[in-house]
Amino acid sequence: MAAAAVRVIGPQLSRSLREVRLHLCQTSGASRGARDFIEQHYVSLKRSNPDFPFLIRECSGVQARLWARYGPNPEEAMVQAP
Repeated sequence: MAAAAVRVIGPQLSRSLREVRLHLCQTSGASRGARDFIEQHYVSLKRSNPDFPFLIRECSGVQARLWARYGPNPEEAMVQAP
């Protein structure tokens, strides 16, 4: 399912978003899905959107969370379900 989403949003990512930040733990099982997504899709996302700020922040013990910033609007966060 994630691969299909990456194909759909690939080159169109920066049209509606200004920045995407992913916070995750390097070792926690709760962040495994986020780590797997990054390992499988980060290169293709950056290749399709080389100037788009797709930021990855690793910190021990944090719950995986995705932050999206849309233009002048406030940020929105999405928590990964365990």
